[in-house]
Amino acid sequence: MNGQEALARLRRTLDEGGVIMGAGAGTGLSAKCAEAGGADLIIIYNSGRYRMAGRGSLAGCMPYGDANEAGLLTTPYVFDEAQARAMADAGADVVVAHMGLTTKGQIGATTALTIEAAAERVQRIRDAAAEVNPNIIALCHGGPIAEPDDAQYVLDHTTGVAGFFGASSMERLPTEVAITENMRRFKRIARATETAG
Repeated sequence: MNGQEALARLRRTLDEGGVIMGAGAGTGLSAKCAEAGGADLIIIYNSGRYRMAGRGSLAGCMPYGDANEAGLLTTPYVFDEAQARAMADAGADVVVAHMGLTTKGQIGATTALTIEAAAERVQRIRDAAAEVNPNIIALCHGGPIAEPDDAQYVLDHTTGVAGFFGASSMERLPTEVAITENMRRFKRIARATETAG
């Protein structure tokens, strides 16, 4: 599927009243599970492999790998209004308002915006992009927007924000919870009591 076909599919989701959910995948298994769960987009970050290796996602901003590809849907992260305007002017299909490293979990950020401040910032970024291109799709990502309830809060407290991109939220955090709980279940296994013969 090329970028225009992907964009048409996203617009169809919005026209039908849906919310766009993009899931970062650092492994094939993560991608398969996200697809099975109904993700609209599977996002292949160069940082995904670093994240799943226990390193911070910002390693993807370093010159360790090349995630540039041609003819695909363009979904740049933007950190402020000026970047939102610049990306909209450059013809981005989607802008993703990035609130910083995702909080929570074993390697998440320990400081971040409040969820209320994040919603306000996402709104400002979305509005800046829409000034340049009223049809641009705006999504939110990162910082305190770590779990489904957080994403719901932002969507409830903004206008024109169409969904959420999750990376650590879709891949790292659920893995941490599942592995931890599974290990606790294994540790509750009891040995049979030996009887004297």
